[in-house]
Amino acid sequence: MTGFLTFDFENQPVRAFERDGQEWFVAVDVCRCLGLDNNRQATSRLPDDEKCSVDLRGVTTNDGIQPGNPNATAINEPGVYRLIFESRKPEAERLKRFVFHEVLPKLRRTGRFAPEPVIDWDVAREQLAMVRETRLAHGKGAAQALWRELGLPMPWLVEADKERVQATGIMRHIHDFIEECMVKDPVAEVKSSAVYERYQKWSAVNNAPYIMKSSFGKFMVRAGLEQRRSNGTLYLGMRLKPAVTSISQ
Repeated sequence: MTGFLTFDFENQPVRAFERDGQEWFVAVDVCRCLGLDNNRQATSRLPDDEKCSVDLRGVTTNDGIQPGNPNATAINEPGVYRLIFESRKPEAERLKRFVFHEVLPKLRRTGRFAPEPVIDWDVAREQLAMVRETRLAHGKGAAQALWRELGLPMPWLVEADKERVQATGIMRHIHDFIEECMVKDPVAEVKSSAVYERYQKWSAVNNAPYIMKSSFGKFMVRAGLEQRRSNGTLYLGMRLKPAVTSISQ
């Protein structure tokens, strides 16, 4: 397990950590932000794979429970999603945007739960030289593949980040969908049909507009996703997050 990172939501601390490659949030922090007084009751209905125990001894606490609780509850991303969607309080929508538009993108910007690394410019220059030589010898496709393999930031994603901040209208919904339902993975590829199907389900519960499939692909490219046609259209460097199912009443 990695060390804790603390994020500030409206002057309330939200502690997060990584375990086995997955992000987890201290449940009592999330419940406090949602205005839920009984975090044990709120988390008791979550499936077992969406919660775990975490030892808070040695972790600075401000959570209304015994400091250093060795058996506190943490919830993962689907668990946070469930609590947010079940809440009827006004804080829920604000917390949703905070988690899925600020916290998770920050954690995943480098593909890992860690601060962004300091760039070694000597190494970077050597890598860029390798990419240039590969493009001259083998073409643009080979150069792009090497670029991804070396873990260099994709230039179209940098531009897409700028557009995301300024996006309005349909593009705002597209960026929201990408942040909530997809995650960057340099070696992944996903069928465009699967992404469009997920968008249709996501839009139905998020009051997002219907988009024709042909237009949807153009919006996704505009948002920064790279396409490749091979027995259909694939999006490269991204994968879908596991779908969240509702809790039976």
